[in-house]
Amino acid sequence: MLITRRRLLGLVSATTLSAITRIAQADEFPSRPITLIVQAAPGGASDLVARLMAEKLTANLGAPIVIENVPAAGGNVAVQRVIHSRPDGYTLLVCGSKSAIAESLFKSHPFNLSKDLAQVSPIGGADLALVVNIESHLKNVQDLVREIKSRPGKVTVGVGDTIGGIQHLGAELLKSSIQGDFLIVPYGTLSKLAVAVRGGEVDAAFELMPGIVPLVQQGVFRALATTGSQRVADFPHVPTIAEAGFPKAELTTISLLAAPAGTPMDVIARLNGAMAQVLAQPDFQKALRVRGAKAAVAMKPAQTQRMMDADIEKWRSIVRLANVSL
Repeated sequence: MLITRRRLLGLVSATTLSAITRIAQADEFPSRPITLIVQAAPGGASDLVARLMAEKLTANLGAPIVIENVPAAGGNVAVQRVIHSRPDGYTLLVCGSKSAIAESLFKSHPFNLSKDLAQVSPIGGADLALVVNIESHLKNVQDLVREIKSRPGKVTVGVGDTIGGIQHLGAELLKSSIQGDFLIVPYGTLSKLAVAVRGGEVDAAFELMPGIVPLVQQGVFRALATTGSQRVADFPHVPTIAEAGFPKAELTTISLLAAPAGTPMDVIARLNGAMAQVLAQPDFQKALRVRGAKAAVAMKPAQTQRMMDADIEKWRSIVRLANVSL
């Protein structure tokens, strides 16, 4: 089939126009509001961090970011909402350790985080803390361990989530690390846990730092140890769990920004660059720190994906250790 000069020029023009259109569309991103799906109810630790990030990211991208809270089914509903959305950068997800746990916790799992999501950037992380009522006779981790070993199965440690949650699994890891038997009591919410600790219903509690910082600062709780590799900056007097003698109980959660798999790489790069600027802002770092969290160091998308994959494997081993499944 012969192609005339006029037809050839027409094909070249159409191809060029199509390429220019694609470039223009990419350059325009974002040209409308972005929906940010959060796997927690409003007011929770991850929700607060997401809102702080969204405020900064809105200013950086020049487009509003609308938070949508989808806390059902351990965060799985939120993940499915995102992976089934159009992969154009306008529906994003705050995910991390909760999603990593779900990969091995649920017997029936309708998605694969490593394949169905494209990781954009890290956001931050948070340690957990072992705390007691300020009036408790337990002054440090060693006191608690002695109590546990002198009364096997009788000492109670409350957590502000349900079976298979971050705090519950963290408490199971602590139990294995100290080689002592205590009863883990899931309260479902931080507010119920706080009432239980205040009322003496439990001997201690194991909870994410962002939720309990105000209670420690107000003198309601005493922090015995935190679970990160370093002391929390605003609580320099509180030892790490490793310093207390139990390095195998070290545990830090992560929070990441993700998009549906198949999102164009130029859009991912735009979002990643904007997040790098957010993470570098001292006021953003301070806002997370005073809430007991910590801002991440900026990473490229491929590095962020490796971080997610490593977290999945870490929690898989803890789920096996706890011998739980849903």
